[in-house]
Amino acid sequence: MRWILLCLMIVAAIGCYLIGSATGMVVLIILGVCIELAFWIGILNTKRKKTENNV
Repeated sequence: MRWILLCLMIVAAIGCYLIGSATGMVVLIILGVCIELAFWIGILNTKRKKTENNV
């Protein structure tokens, strides 16, 4: 379920980038950056939890 949510987040970020760059709406580009940051935090958090559990 977590991976599905992360995939949806990256697709939403890409969509915001595409629509924002085509229309010139800076708000959508900023929203895309925020969604992408949440995506990367989710990915990094997953890797960190795995290494903590293995120790």
